Amino acid sequence: MSASQMSEKQEIIHNILSAMRQSTNAWKDVAKELLNAKTKFGGSSDTYKEICKECRFSNATASKLCTIAEDKRIAENDDVFGAVDSWTTLYLVTRIEGEKDFNDFVKKIKRDLDDKPITGAYVTKYLKRDEPVLPMDPFRGLFDIAVDSDAMKAGQFGAAEYDDLKEKLEEIQVQFKGLIVVKDKPAYDSYETQFFDKVTKAQKRILNAKLTDALDAWDKTHKAKDLILGRYDKRSDVRADFDGNEIEILEEFGVSIDENTLHIDAENEVRKGMIEAIEKRKEKETKASKK
Repeated sequence: MSASQMSEKQEIIHNILSAMRQSTNAWKDVAKELLNAKTKFGGSSDTYKEICKECRFSNATASKLCTIAEDKRIAENDDVFGAVDSWTTLYLVTRIEGEKDFNDFVKKIKRDLDDKPITGAYVTKYLKRDEPVLPMDPFRGLFDIAVDSDAMKAGQFGAAEYDDLKEKLEEIQVQFKGLIVVKDKPAYDSYETQFFDKVTKAQKRILNAKLTDALDAWDKTHKAKDLILGRYDKRSDVRADFDGNEIEILEEFGVSIDENTLHIDAENEVRKGMIEAIEKRKEKETKASKK
């Protein structure tokens, strides 16, 4: 591998790790906001339920995110838990009981990973290190309930539908107490994580497009030698400072951003893309079946 390829490889690795750290911090912020809402309005209040519904979080997901925010050990070791592969990995970390076990886990991370991302599999392996061998599970699958992934992508099966289905299944479980058991699968949480990441990226695309428009408008009303906003020499300097300061910088350009509207627009953009992808795939499948 040439020196230039090595350099490009390291740059890509650096960019990916930086993005993962930003994603991890975003999930921590989401967890803090949910816990704040739960504390302020009450976990059983209509207001809190509406917040979860509007943000498309199931009760189970919201509860896990609040648990992340409540675990001070994660915040106290922010440098260690700077990059994880998903928010569910942070939740797994909260399941490590006891100060000694947690401190041992932190030491293990520092020894094994050397600032590399922490995966769910890595945490799960630690949790199961002293797990006793359990007797064989007596329950056997009788029915398999599957959800149309296209419906999930199109928003036809979201947090509200998930909770409604789970509630009905748990009622059946009570009816056949001791005879059947309802087991959750991680598919829905994984989908929510992927969807949130896509919405976050869509929000950044929208904000960057607004910055481009703002810079174009600036060029039309100012001389080339003028400092942009009084402190930036060129466009690239503005963009370098834009990440993390999007709303503040846009407001300096006179562009007001409503965060709720931004989220809705980003979500609609993601869902539109998903629906178009579904339609294209189905069209391709239809053509293939006619051959």
